[in-house]
Amino acid sequence: MKKFLGSGSFSTVKEAVRKSDGSQFAIKIIDANKFYFDEKAKIGFKREISILKRLNHNNIIKFYECIEEEGKIYIVTELMKGGNLLKLIEQKKGIPEIETRILFKQILDGIKYLHDRNITHRDIKPDNILLKIDKCNTIINDSYSQSIENVDDFKVTAKISDFGLAKNDNFGLQTVCGTPQYLAPEIMNETNSINYYDSKVDCWSLGVVLFQMISNLLPHKNGNKSIIDFSNNIWTEVSFNVIQLIENLLIVDKDKRYSVDQSLNHEWFSMEPESMINDPILSFNITKNWGIVTLINDKETLTINMNTSKFTIGSNRRCQTMISDNAISQLHIVFSFNGYAAYIIDKSKNSNDVFLNGYIIEKNKPIILNKDSIIKIIDSDDKKYHIIFDTFSDKPTQDDHSISQQSNSRKRKYSDNNQYSEGSKRSSTIDDHSLSQQSDSSKRKHSDSERSKRSSTIGIQSQVRNVLTSSKKKVMVIYNENNKKLEPSFANLSLSNEEVWMELIPINNNYSKLLIKKDSFTIGRNSSCLISINDLVISNYHADIKRDTNGIIYLIDKSSNGTYINHKKIKKQKVIINNNDKIIFTYKDYKKVKDDNNVEIGYIVSLK
Repeated sequence: MKKFLGSGSFSTVKEAVRKSDGSQFAIKIIDANKFYFDEKAKIGFKREISILKRLNHNNIIKFYECIEEEGKIYIVTELMKGGNLLKLIEQKKGIPEIETRILFKQILDGIKYLHDRNITHRDIKPDNILLKIDKCNTIINDSYSQSIENVDDFKVTAKISDFGLAKNDNFGLQTVCGTPQYLAPEIMNETNSINYYDSKVDCWSLGVVLFQMISNLLPHKNGNKSIIDFSNNIWTEVSFNVIQLIENLLIVDKDKRYSVDQSLNHEWFSMEPESMINDPILSFNITKNWGIVTLINDKETLTINMNTSKFTIGSNRRCQTMISDNAISQLHIVFSFNGYAAYIIDKSKNSNDVFLNGYIIEKNKPIILNKDSIIKIIDSDDKKYHIIFDTFSDKPTQDDHSISQQSNSRKRKYSDNNQYSEGSKRSSTIDDHSLSQQSDSSKRKHSDSERSKRSSTIGIQSQVRNVLTSSKKKVMVIYNENNKKLEPSFANLSLSNEEVWMELIPINNNYSKLLIKKDSFTIGRNSSCLISINDLVISNYHADIKRDTNGIIYLIDKSSNGTYINHKKIKKQKVIINNNDKIIFTYKDYKKVKDDNNVEIGYIVSLK
């Protein structure tokens, strides 16, 4: 016997070495005397051993033998030196989506193997997912978290362990057991009636695990399992497909909750890695006005002219129309136009139905829209959230100013508690020719929580957009509060030397230098950031830079992939920035030595 690995109520786990050949194992030592009078515990241990003997799968801990002697039971299994999944999640403060998909697919494969053999685990949680590391190259692993090209270098295998609560049944289960944060709602019997459940409880636990893998957080606050908390900024940086999978695994109604087979067949597992970073749902073209959407709430009416090839409605902040309502999925519906026909796609979770002219439409399938279509996005008896879709009878030409209506810069929040005007119902139409509305819409009242989650509000501070000049050099084009274009060099009278306190000098020649006058600003891929960098590796809200009243300058990393200060990586940290420090966002080749010659996007700080 060697070092201690863990313990439970009746058992201890230690590392052991076989003397004959030096092979290493994990041994669970059960003190039979402790449960001598506990018949349930005896049955549980016998059932665990019986189940382990039947299992043989790459993503389930391997059982070798069981030895009984001198009042002790020794269960010998393979030794997993990579620790457990919880440790990895906490160490990385959330696992990047590409890596999460690899590990979660393995966990699903293991659970499918169990369910196919009529076994329900009943205690799925990150602590019980052990990791086997076949190859651990820290340079490759570090680069993998920032590059979409090194998937094959990720050599960690996830294995399900701890079958102490497992049962040889997929249906008619009744015992209240498991870990509270991961328990499906149907297990918690709050009445005196008999409450039966089935293997779908494992699927609920998987949803909690997937949420935790991405965010390093739990999905439910204050024990309310009917509401998933997607308020963290990380949920604006991952694909809508992984969010949709989480929503469908965490449906309270177990009959509508995803099964393991449905999860494995989900579109998330067939996505190209690039699509996780740059979600195709958010990619669209500026088009002629092709449709009018009238969104009807019980208190107001909002009319929107659609002049992009896609138009999204949901509760996620990336949607062009955001509805703050727990009944609305993060991405609820998508309107699409291919130049000839208009379509609607229901992207909402399984527990919701979308109606088109009184008929339920199939999920994730484009349905052609006709003139005067009536859409009901919540299956309820009231008239809340009805949509009337109409097409333009004429074919207007593309407006020169319509480029200003990118999805992230024309986001509108729509909720019962945030009305656009006083009084009863009002129709508000987005005018393609009015740039001033961009500033006006940003001045509407937002909640404190919304302000804390977004680095800036459209129109309140300068916007930055990436453009490509004729020389193919990337430059930053700045629009000030009055929508007046400033030169990339900032050689403009509105920015005096007294106002500028920081200069960001590019490490290579790909970008122009930037002069900073704001005490607090955000750098990221989202167009609402003061400095917007259109690169797939950059997070939507990558980092904040702030100058306090004492003149001390901080960088707060908020990204999924991290930021480098003087070639040293930080992630989810707050650090002091000094004169001549190098802030680096991406390298040309992450496998090569990280030096100035290898920098793709990075700046040298010059303080005035």
